[in-house]
Amino acid sequence: AIGTHIFRFADHVARFRASAEGLGMQVGYTDVEIGGAIAHLLELHQFERSNIRLYLTGGVAINSIEFDPTHTTFFILIEPCVALSPDVYTIGASLVTQEFQRQFPEWKTTNYIMAVKGQTRRKAAGALEILFYSNDLMRETAMGNIFMMKHGVLITPGEQILKGITRKVVLELADTLGLPTDIRDVSLSECLAADEVFLTSSYKDIVPIVRIDEGTVSSGTVGLVTMALMTAFREYLLAQSNNS
Repeated sequence: AIGTHIFRFADHVARFRASAEGLGMQVGYTDVEIGGAIAHLLELHQFERSNIRLYLTGGVAINSIEFDPTHTTFFILIEPCVALSPDVYTIGASLVTQEFQRQFPEWKTTNYIMAVKGQTRRKAAGALEILFYSNDLMRETAMGNIFMMKHGVLITPGEQILKGITRKVVLELADTLGLPTDIRDVSLSECLAADEVFLTSSYKDIVPIVRIDEGTVSSGTVGLVTMALMTAFREYLLAQSNNS
């Protein structure tokens, strides 16, 4: 949320409900009730920018392994958003790669075991994020989605990933800017040879990537298309918050 404006609330809740349905769980609250609870928390805490997390669990376990889908536990956590260093957006950041395919990738779950295990290596490399790949195909980062530019086309994976909401907005902005897009499988080697690379995340917005493992992305500087999309995204957030 920016102030009291919840970023793409309908999209986030729709994905939340789809994940719950996939896992056989019932949310038990309407969108209006969820939105009202979040609005109350935002008003209560008055953070300039907030991270909001919706959690749904199976509630009290039955026979240690089963659960009653009609008696789930639902709760909301809110905390102030800690901004990344401005250098990340002007100079760019780096990624380390990890071969891994998330289980049930289209559902938002709390299974971050591989991401947690990779943090020591990520920190040692001075990287911002971990880039997962599987069968030599680029998938997503531990906490976001990945994009690349090649020959004037914006390319991003479309399968075996969690389809992020910021990713969705970037694709909408690209269309507005008249930027050609291609949603398809992308090999890791193709990503390493890209003209530009950036990641998207609700907590990080758009972050330019200038280094992956030991290799430099193109010239090692923030690309022009990435900068244009970052500007468009900032303007989008400002317009949304002003209209709330």
